[in-house]
Amino acid sequence: KLCRTRHVTINKEVQSWRSSDDKHIRIKIAFKISKYLKSRKNVNGASDWLNKIPLMASRLENLLYQQAPNFRSYSNDSTLLLRLRDIVKFIILIRARKSYTMGNIMVIKDDEKDEV
Repeated sequence: KLCRTRHVTINKEVQSWRSSDDKHIRIKIAFKISKYLKSRKNVNGASDWLNKIPLMASRLENLLYQQAPNFRSYSNDSTLLLRLRDIVKFIILIRARKSYTMGNIMVIKDDEKDEV
């Protein structure tokens, strides 16, 4: 019970900095992520990739926002790419664990790959 109480307290502290007033900076960061994703992939003839970028950028931004301990950390441009890469590594790890626990071999078709 002590651990659970501590966890709840930590969540309240972490969430206390978030505000609906952050929308402008969140859009700005999602745009930066989108721009980065476009620069990472050869987009010649890859319209499917281009169509997925806004949704991927929005989801990645949301994950960054939710895991950030404070606004300063979330909005730090100098660490954005590092934090983004950490999130992607975490997603890959979760997918691999999920696939392993289900007893499946993870097969990714070329048209389903999302590189970051």
